[in-house]
Amino acid sequence: MKNQMLILLAIVMLACNKKGAVPIQYGTDACDMCKMNIMDDKFGAEIVNKNGKVFKFDSAECMIDYLHTGGEQQEQFFVTNHSQPGILINAQEAVFLYGENIKSPMGGNLAAFNSEKDAMKMKQELSGETLTWEQVKKVRGH
Repeated sequence: MKNQMLILLAIVMLACNKKGAVPIQYGTDACDMCKMNIMDDKFGAEIVNKNGKVFKFDSAECMIDYLHTGGEQQEQFFVTNHSQPGILINAQEAVFLYGENIKSPMGGNLAAFNSEKDAMKMKQELSGETLTWEQVKKVRGH
């Protein structure tokens, strides 16, 4: 019995130390930058800091603005895949579409995609330009 309790305790401790994205609870979670509720499941973003603490945002633009408030040691960046609402992907590997016809929550005109193919498909519908994570940060003036 004692060994089973130790194994269970070890599993719980491993689960608590897991770093990574957690699902955004749309309609319930609030943005750590603008404090508005995160509502649109085609957008949304997260930062996981060095200690595994998760910060949630209603859009990539809010996450990028938060980066420049300083203080936290950010480690991982995630954005919602516009083609698969509610699914978070690595922001540094995402393809972003930027254009005035993209109506993201805070007016940043940004949508993130898991692949170039998906971004190009949306680009045919809405126009705009494709950007990398580093280019998006420059567009946001940071």
